[in-house]
Amino acid sequence: MTFCLFAENSYLFDTHAKIIAQGSDEKGTYLVLDQTVFYPQGGGQPSDIGTIECRDLSFDVIGVRKDGDAVRHYVGNQYTDNLEGADCLCTLDVAARILNMRYHSAGHLLSNIAESICREMIAVKAHCFPNEAYVEFQGPGICDQESIAKVMEDAIGAGLPISVFKIAGGDFEAKFYKLPYPVPPREEFRVVQIGTHKPIPCGGTHLASTGEIGNFEITKIKNKNGNLRISFAVV
Repeated sequence: MTFCLFAENSYLFDTHAKIIAQGSDEKGTYLVLDQTVFYPQGGGQPSDIGTIECRDLSFDVIGVRKDGDAVRHYVGNQYTDNLEGADCLCTLDVAARILNMRYHSAGHLLSNIAESICREMIAVKAHCFPNEAYVEFQGPGICDQESIAKVMEDAIGAGLPISVFKIAGGDFEAKFYKLPYPVPPREEFRVVQIGTHKPIPCGGTHLASTGEIGNFEITKIKNKNGNLRISFAVV
């Protein structure tokens, strides 16, 4: 099992850890650690990249994935050493992490704002990879690009707080709204909320405030398979 430090603090960029397993699969050679700052790809967010230093070896982490309760850190280097039990230092590519956080937080803010302006629409999918980001909405709403862009600009300029917290499923639905999928009433899950906007279950990394998103641009709005897709970029 890997303890995911990024779930507690998105601004923690390095940590010491212990290698508890190693191996290879169709994605390449990997290391499993007892704890990690590396976010594994998922939830519309790309994985972190960076380095793992162990003994006299330095590994480039080129991708990260979850495997049950373990997190596999795929490394670009081939190695023959048995590293299980060894201590290591994990260091993120900080610029890449911050960019991912900007995109992910911007995607959540866009979902909130588009739903508030076009009340018949519901965000159903988000892809927050840099240079290819979009949020997809279901419903008959027709959104004005200039209106959304203006409200987004105002929300970013206001520096709204972005809070991340855990809550049991039953408490969430009693306090906020009924989720479109079943949740165990006593099981806690992670939620992100921007200002007073609707909170959304999310396991990704986020900024502390909307002011850190920076410049936001809607690059395209189009219908795709009956849904409305709003593509965006942060610069």
